[in-house]
Amino acid sequence: MWAMFDFLFSREDAKNAANPAASMMKERTRLPPEPRLQEQPKIELKDLRADEDAILGSYGWIDPNKGIVRIPIDQAIDIVAQKGLPSKPSPAGLDNDGYRTIPADSSSGQTLEKISQ
Repeated sequence: MWAMFDFLFSREDAKNAANPAASMMKERTRLPPEPRLQEQPKIELKDLRADEDAILGSYGWIDPNKGIVRIPIDQAIDIVAQKGLPSKPSPAGLDNDGYRTIPADSSSGQTLEKISQ
């Protein structure tokens, strides 16, 4: 058995030893099918975050034809905090002199609640 094993091993080894590097390189040129894994996900994530931070922290044109620009997010937050967000009055409060109906705690009826605007 040992002699047969050595014979078969040497025969296969001689057959495959012709040029294994060439067959490996031939296989290496083919790309796997889509979707492929990222080659360097940490670096790609770092680059993505750097690009997003650059966009969020700088001025730039959104649409030059319409005159739409972007401003740094910190400045935008300060402007919204000073001016406040736009709002419209609730139509529910117009019918009941500024009150709206909500379910009562006991769920047996409704009660009125003052709407703050």
